[in-house]
Amino acid sequence: MLPTPPASGSAFPPEPIVLTRSHHGDPALRIGELVLASEIDVSNCNQIVREVDRLCAERCRRIRIDLGVVTFIDAATIGALIRARDRARAAGCEVVLVAVNGLPLRMLQMLRLDTVLVERTSHG
Repeated sequence: MLPTPPASGSAFPPEPIVLTRSHHGDPALRIGELVLASEIDVSNCNQIVREVDRLCAERCRRIRIDLGVVTFIDAATIGALIRARDRARAAGCEVVLVAVNGLPLRMLQMLRLDTVLVERTSHG
């Protein structure tokens, strides 16, 4: 049986989704990286915005959000990714998604957001 997500207003905090948050490089060209965990939904997607805000405050110029092990996203997650990108832009940062595959990639493709959010590689 699959676990059911907690109802809104639940006494339990949402599961953390950020596996790592780091930055490296010269401060003028600093790159921030977020590696996210397996399932992201309305209960925990606002963590993305908070973590992007933190990396912007740490003066990252580019923020890479790694979705390589993410197996599920919902509409609220997509909204949070767009909100994080817009807030980062306002702070002079660029946000891109990397290692996007499976259901998350299909959802972004259906909404035609893969062309604006997903980092392009020379492989495709």
